[in-house]
Amino acid sequence: MLATGTFSGAGLMQAQMSAVASEKMQPQASGQASLDGVTWLDGSTFQSVSEGERGICVQGLRDLPGGPGSVEVNAVNMGRESFGGLDKSNALAVENLGGGSYSSFVLNGRRWNQNNPQIQLYYNSAGQPSNLNKDSVKSSIAAAANTWDDAVSQNLFADTSLVLDTAATSNPNDGFNVHLFGSLPSGILGQTSTKYGGPTVDGYSSIYDSDVVYNTGVSWTTDLQTAVNNNHASPRIFDLQSVSLHELGHTIGLGDLYSMDSSGNVKTTDLEQVMDVYDAPQRTLGNGDKAGAQKLYGATNRYSALSWLHGDFNGDGKTDLIELNGGDNIDVLLSNGDGTFQVKSYSPWAGYGTSLGQWQVLDINGDGKADLEHIWGGTSVNSWLSNGDGTFQVKSYSPWVGYGTSLGQWQVLDINGDGKADLEHIWGGTSINSWLSNGDGTFQVKSYSPWAGYGTSLGQWQVLDINGDGKADLEHIWGGTSINSWLSNGDGTFQVKTYV
Repeated sequence: MLATGTFSGAGLMQAQMSAVASEKMQPQASGQASLDGVTWLDGSTFQSVSEGERGICVQGLRDLPGGPGSVEVNAVNMGRESFGGLDKSNALAVENLGGGSYSSFVLNGRRWNQNNPQIQLYYNSAGQPSNLNKDSVKSSIAAAANTWDDAVSQNLFADTSLVLDTAATSNPNDGFNVHLFGSLPSGILGQTSTKYGGPTVDGYSSIYDSDVVYNTGVSWTTDLQTAVNNNHASPRIFDLQSVSLHELGHTIGLGDLYSMDSSGNVKTTDLEQVMDVYDAPQRTLGNGDKAGAQKLYGATNRYSALSWLHGDFNGDGKTDLIELNGGDNIDVLLSNGDGTFQVKSYSPWAGYGTSLGQWQVLDINGDGKADLEHIWGGTSVNSWLSNGDGTFQVKSYSPWVGYGTSLGQWQVLDINGDGKADLEHIWGGTSINSWLSNGDGTFQVKSYSPWAGYGTSLGQWQVLDINGDGKADLEHIWGGTSINSWLSNGDGTFQVKTYV
């Protein structure tokens, strides 16, 4: 279940909670340490994932008609004292928060026990708000389901889109996993009801039915940017896919994230996690979310199909990795030097298209930390200046209106020898464009052609320092009986000499 709140700031967001819940919340120490040696979850040691993620559990249990089950309760009316007496032996530690605190799931002891369950979801559009389109609603919920599928090794949800059924109701005993709009208490965005029972498999009860109700008392959109733009407005407009992603986490058996110390004392919230209780427009999973899902259904084997970049993104001399996962974020794997990594997800803004165009690794500002240049195919390029911690300052730059970044090829080089990486755009005409880095994500762009009618699209280009002066030159092997050496003058112009 998600509860509403007032949010401020970007990146790591903070929730203004009700007085009942907030008066007992404690600020969380920022120290970080390894999870090695943590023996929660029946004495087993859980793998370390990225740090700094935290949350608080607000899921209450009660019996459902016809058998055992669970329904989330109103988070706004629960204080910290409601979480006393937690048994850490039933907690899955997923993050080390420092100071003896760990971000954890308290396991509910239930999951879909079939291998590749392919849960079929249904949608009842009868109570749908008038501003929404039923096909867009179905697509939003299906996209959220696919996000969970991508995190684990099994096919959790059926590949087909949601089945439209205006007769289906939120009945935990009918075997239909229904999503619909209905009336819920103030402060609640969505509520998940789950039917589960025997037989158990590996200690987990079997889930049979899971229904989700979205509150008609709040405003909804299926457009992420609309939700982002109204994230600070009153009343807020909520992104259906973001909320559905949270509720489907409960459908597969996850509770909300606790943050507690080794004594079971609950700490604070983490708004970077989908399975945190308070909503922010977020369509990607945090590492803690993935760790919880993978405990239930196994780790994903998707890495072999992804695109990867490598560089030293924190300047510590160890090569790191970046996973381009096709969503609106990238995963930065900062090397610990022993074959393990600190994994951090980063997105510059909602809806960012990481799958577009091409990426280059370079040091734009000469600070010793590898940066990224995203040449995404529009009229501008996006410079990702590394902060050294898995996050970036992202700046867009276009030299002039209508510039075609998708044309031709791009080379990384230091044209003027100032220690800041530049770009050479060999775009296919009679000239080439030198992008001299200013070190802040902007460039001085200069066009140069050695003579009229020069064919830059012919053959291949190589970057090298022909004369050893510290300025990168170009070699144009154009396919004839000679090659053309482009000796850099350091200002975007060249001395071009032909050698046979």
